[in-house]
Amino acid sequence: MEKLEAGNSTFVLDPNRGCQWLELSLCPPGKNESISIIKGFNSLENFFGSGCFLMFPWVNRMWPNQFWYKNDSPISTSTHPKEQPERDLEKNEILEEDSRWVFDEKGYPLHGLVHSESWKKTEIHGQYVLDCSQLLISNPTNPNENRVKQFYKKLCNILLFQTFTLSSSKLVVELKIKNNGKESFDFGMGWHPYIKLPFGRVDEWEINFLENLQEISLDENLLPNFKNLKYEKFENDDKDLSRNFSSKNNELYMETFTSSSHSSNSFLSKHFKRHNQLGAVKLDNLYQFNSKSRIQIAHPSVTFALEIESNSQHPFEPMKYWQIYTPDDRQSLAIEPMSAPGNFENIQEILTNRIDSQEEKKFQFSISLRMKNAL
Repeated sequence: MEKLEAGNSTFVLDPNRGCQWLELSLCPPGKNESISIIKGFNSLENFFGSGCFLMFPWVNRMWPNQFWYKNDSPISTSTHPKEQPERDLEKNEILEEDSRWVFDEKGYPLHGLVHSESWKKTEIHGQYVLDCSQLLISNPTNPNENRVKQFYKKLCNILLFQTFTLSSSKLVVELKIKNNGKESFDFGMGWHPYIKLPFGRVDEWEINFLENLQEISLDENLLPNFKNLKYEKFENDDKDLSRNFSSKNNELYMETFTSSSHSSNSFLSKHFKRHNQLGAVKLDNLYQFNSKSRIQIAHPSVTFALEIESNSQHPFEPMKYWQIYTPDDRQSLAIEPMSAPGNFENIQEILTNRIDSQEEKKFQFSISLRMKNAL
């Protein structure tokens, strides 16, 4: 475990388990006593059910999946993993021994391949590195190691650097991606923190989106409804997005909401009983911000709020896609800033992230405590 401290604020992570977050306590504005604001990672529970982990090279679910390859030939091009043809033992062998592949109850691969990898500490304070070449599987029973190398061919040229910077009321998290390969690499990335305020249950919390956004519908498999859709670039201030999406079979469902920095908005009033209070709402929803990305979570009994924000200013790349999920126990709220939506590989190229040979890209988000609706 590694521990960062700033005054009475504390951040604890486990580099040997994907840099999972064990504890994050911050001081509210003007206070010297810190409060816990996340559901710390519990190794006795589902790995994806607590703490915070990095999703890479895809977020949430993706199928067909570009990394599910052998000898440069996809095992399946089916739109649903359960429809893939039967595979012989030799082809299954490597994948079954690779515990990095985690699937949901419907068989979709979840949250990328680096979530539980071991990271190494660098000479920079609060920084950890992951060389993706360690994803190569040592399989002595398989005489043809080249088949394994082909499996993660491009991914193994990627270096990842996570840097954590703690202050009294704020944690800043940065990811730098470096491509040492000779080919470009398409990816999606994001973080998956579980917010847990020490004030009652999720039902009592208030959620406030401080910037304009759209909701993107998900299908029954929790994949974005982008399939077979023509995407046209739209301006940030374009409030009528329906003309930008068309399909012979179905329309992409997007609903646009506006926000005001001077008052709380009721953008999800169709879900909430009272303005932006969560109540008994069950969420596993995807949103897209137009430009800046900021969300506040608060309890009506206190004057401060927890704010999650992604930094889209140079040199950082934007993270416009955010997934919000309410676990069944109603004790926490997952708020996931992402560079691309789930299933990005099967969406039009404009929605993907690409890093060229020898290029670096940076992403950053922060969690802070501040006065409600403070800019």
